[in-house]
Amino acid sequence: MKLKVAEAFSQADVGRSIARIDPACMEKLDLLDGDMIEIEGRKLTATIVASSQSDIGLGIIRIDGYIRKNAGTSLGEEVTVRKAQVKEAQKVVLAPVDQKIMIRGDVKGAFQGRVLSKGDIIVTGIRQQQQTAMRGSLFDEFFRDAMTDVSPMGELKLAVVSTKPAGAVKITELSDVEVQTDPVDISKLEGVKTLVDVTYEDIGGLKEEVKKVREMIEIPLKRPELFERLGISPPKGVLMHGPPGTGKTLLAKAVANE
Repeated sequence: MKLKVAEAFSQADVGRSIARIDPACMEKLDLLDGDMIEIEGRKLTATIVASSQSDIGLGIIRIDGYIRKNAGTSLGEEVTVRKAQVKEAQKVVLAPVDQKIMIRGDVKGAFQGRVLSKGDIIVTGIRQQQQTAMRGSLFDEFFRDAMTDVSPMGELKLAVVSTKPAGAVKITELSDVEVQTDPVDISKLEGVKTLVDVTYEDIGGLKEEVKKVREMIEIPLKRPELFERLGISPPKGVLMHGPPGTGKTLLAKAVANE
């Protein structure tokens, strides 16, 4: 099924490896909350799916910047979504991507329930807000208990170096999770060129500004034929002005990353 990529449902979904689609699409794909799906853009990744009642009939999939990066896609693009045949992970090797780390204790609890593929960039240690769209549901209780309550490492970006077996795997109680201390060279990871630093989900209170900047920058890059057809020149640049601390630099970084 082809769906258009949209921003994560809320900040509470960022870093949790959740994709949200409307119940009608889930029914067509024979999916239930908590099932696994494959998302294919320029790359292939797998994640957990949950329903989004507010998006009925829109034909969109809501994923955060980490999943977009892992799938090789961006906002407004179409991706192929299908039910995944995820295997239980026997062993997963992870490595930090930006700094050397020292691990103390068992870290498996921080990743239990995660669906991973080799080359994915994941984030751990994000303490989620308790108010979510699925507060009180069995799925939410499972996800919160399995993935956000235990993290001895703090917030950290990690690369999936290898998985056994190959392909999309789910970390369980029986999985062996190894976290290397030395950072990995991301240029050697298949399909990974840059890290996810700032995304549109990190910007609050600038919804209209983000929309305008995206129109001025993304449309000329993605749809240059529109300007050729109309016989006009695309914008050569964007000037953002405002008092210090209003989010100009953050917005510029988000546009560059996306």
